[in-house]
Amino acid sequence: MVLAAATALFLPPRSLEAQARFDLPIGQRVKVEYADSVRLVPIGRSRHQLTGVLVADPGDVVQLRLPTGDIASLRRDALKRAWVSRGVSRRRSAFATALSFAATGYLLSSRQSWRGNDDNTTRDALIGAAVGAGIGTAVGLIRPFETWKGVRR
Repeated sequence: MVLAAATALFLPPRSLEAQARFDLPIGQRVKVEYADSVRLVPIGRSRHQLTGVLVADPGDVVQLRLPTGDIASLRRDALKRAWVSRGVSRRRSAFATALSFAATGYLLSSRQSWRGNDDNTTRDALIGAAVGAGIGTAVGLIRPFETWKGVRR
């Protein structure tokens, strides 16, 4: 009985949690995750993501203009998570892609050296990392990606 009373005191009621709002800037590109009753995969969660430009935020509904030009209206209480676009940065994309390609080049080159019982495993792995970093930098500069910043309730 004491445990139930203590739990009731420290856990917020669902109605207050549902009233928490995301402060989403109108006119910005946003990505939202919302609850749905339909699952896309058999074992996955029943949550979906939409990306678009926030066109209106009237009360209990959030309206997004999707890349197709359609307007999607979502109930505010169905929103689980939200992100605001930080834009596309060639420098950030080049750095992140170079880092991942360098790690892949390092691992693949060192593995090839282990198979051949080569004494130059470290040198080969570092060469693989350098080649991977160069290719990753080029890929990141040519095809930059968008980065997102999470929005708190």
